Amino acid sequence: MTRQYTLPVTLGGDDQRTDAQDRRVRDLIFDQAPLGMALVDTTGLFLRVNATAAEMVGRDPSDLAGATLSRVVHPADCAGVSRQLDALVAGTITHLRAETRLVHHDGRVVWVCVHAACVRETDGSPQCVITQIEDITARRRSEVALAAAEERFRTTFEMAPIGMILTDAKGVLMQANPAFGVIVGRHPDTLVGTTVGGMTHPDDLEANSTEVDALASGQLDTMSLEKRYLHPDGRVVWASVSASCVKDASGTPLYLIGQIEDITERREMRERLTHAAIHDPLTNLPNRDLFIDRLDMALRRARRSDHRVAVMFIDLDHFKKVNDSLGHEVGDAVLRAVADRMSTTLRASDTLARLGGDEFTLICDEVTDEAHVLEIADRMRSAMQEPLTVAGTERFISFSVGIALSTEEEEDSSTLLRHADIAMYRAKRVGPARVEIYTGGDSHGAGSRLRTTTDLHDALERQEMELHYQPVVDLHTETMVGIEAVVRWRHPTRGLLLPDEFIPMAEDTGLIVPLGAWTLEQTCRQSAAWTVGRDLTGQEAFRLSTSVKVTALQLADPDFPNLVARILQATGMDPNNLWLQLTEGTLMRDPDATVEVLHALHDLGLHVGIDHFGTGFSSLAYLKRFPVEALKIDGSFVRQVDRRAEDTAVVRTIIAMGDSLGLVVVAGGVERWEQVDRLKTLGCHLAQGHLMGRPLHARDIGFLPTDNLGTWRDSALIASS
Repeated sequence: MTRQYTLPVTLGGDDQRTDAQDRRVRDLIFDQAPLGMALVDTTGLFLRVNATAAEMVGRDPSDLAGATLSRVVHPADCAGVSRQLDALVAGTITHLRAETRLVHHDGRVVWVCVHAACVRETDGSPQCVITQIEDITARRRSEVALAAAEERFRTTFEMAPIGMILTDAKGVLMQANPAFGVIVGRHPDTLVGTTVGGMTHPDDLEANSTEVDALASGQLDTMSLEKRYLHPDGRVVWASVSASCVKDASGTPLYLIGQIEDITERREMRERLTHAAIHDPLTNLPNRDLFIDRLDMALRRARRSDHRVAVMFIDLDHFKKVNDSLGHEVGDAVLRAVADRMSTTLRASDTLARLGGDEFTLICDEVTDEAHVLEIADRMRSAMQEPLTVAGTERFISFSVGIALSTEEEEDSSTLLRHADIAMYRAKRVGPARVEIYTGGDSHGAGSRLRTTTDLHDALERQEMELHYQPVVDLHTETMVGIEAVVRWRHPTRGLLLPDEFIPMAEDTGLIVPLGAWTLEQTCRQSAAWTVGRDLTGQEAFRLSTSVKVTALQLADPDFPNLVARILQATGMDPNNLWLQLTEGTLMRDPDATVEVLHALHDLGLHVGIDHFGTGFSSLAYLKRFPVEALKIDGSFVRQVDRRAEDTAVVRTIIAMGDSLGLVVVAGGVERWEQVDRLKTLGCHLAQGHLMGRPLHARDIGFLPTDNLGTWRDSALIASS
């Protein structure tokens, strides 16, 4: 039986206190101490354990008296505890502080911090070891959890596919991961101690510093910006930076953590698309949209000053003969050469644009009078007196110019451009290489357009409109997968007119709404008739998709979805075979309203595609919102896709974007087999153009169209003979 060990401590004090009272006080202090306490003899047996220590291992103090240390010490720690006990007893160490593990009665591991010392007689002989024991399990768990979290952060930081950095509040780098090192072209270890500003493009330093200061001072919780870094090889690297400030419990900033993603390629693609959206792909001059925007700004500046703005409408003389005799490729080369030649004569404040075809426009900003503008026109005409070298030969090109000057009255860009157009038609009527200034009178061109508009009102009633159909082809199998309906006007005196000659007027007058409804109904009726014809002859169902162009005015009509539904029901057209083609400008005119209308159309079961893609400017964010399923690359990019790196880059970008969004991509305006080969290598599967088949009237296609492209070409030959 183990005896109760009395504490070998003299409390001293009151002489009247008996030894029994002293021992009683010492026992109470020991037993009721809030810390665990234990007395161990020199061999490792428990002499006495208080309630706090016993509770740590789920036992009664009496159960432990006389037990060995191994009864409660974790097996893996027993040897170490024994060595420490021996060192205390031997006097090798006078005091011990150690952390070790105990085993609870229920099997749990209890981490404790032990403070121990050896109690000795006056002659120095060891009597026992007294220990204080503190349960630190919760703290150890927190430390382990913290260590695990730090390890996870370290691993995430080091292995992250995007750049990550830690900086102080002044932007001095404390740590950088390998991905950031790749972005800025430096080893991460060499970046520590350097500043972010030292790698930042000078033009972005001020904005970057302002954002960092606001973040460190607590004005911002997080910051996001796009900025440029300077790579050691001279490259500019665009990056998307997101950062936040880590603070202590009192709110004092400790450090900033930033995430950096290299977006150079994305920025370049965005800039290419933006540039393509507002520039003519053939001459790289501003297109109509950018021209109008700059003219609006010039007019606003003119209203605040004493200067005027002039617009020149420039049309090449007899250019149609160049295209007809030498081909479109030589014609395109002439247009590029003319654009380059005219550009060399302009002032820095002037803007030369190409509206299309052989028509150019010029903004002459800050002019004083007509003489000033005529001087600029003469300078351009003089430059064109020298021959152009195109396709190895010299060619003389002249042009006619119409000029309109702004007045003190409120005059908008459309009016000024229209007046310049009227003056140009007057110059054309007089003769080639003429310059005319708008004086407010009508012109032959305006009158001719008025007569065309009048004729257009009666064209539907006189049944002068007709539909032609052009195949959409799988480039790899050379089989038809669809047909597109294109409207033609069989004018009684001018012959067959193409859409460009009357559709703009139909849009200006609102006649496009009834014309568009007629086109859609006739297309659906024809497609349904082909389906019935196949059924009657026992052939496979007509599966070729049929597409129809839709304009902005049609889409803006609130009743348009209901009109489409009525046409589908009346004609028996399978909506799954119907595609509506819209331009980017149509989609972006009122994006929110357009989304609603497109979803209503999509709910009918038909499909929506974007026509002439790349010539407008559509936000990718909106593009994802639209229920669009196809993109048709504008023919202006396809024309030189196998010859010009710029056009190849645009086409490749559009195809990649279409693939990433799960959209069908069609190349428009294909005329040469070299274009087909290049489109195949770029990953484009579908195409449309004269190489595959020219637009044909339904009567020339035959009773039933097939997906055999050879049959289509045979029909085209018969129709043209």
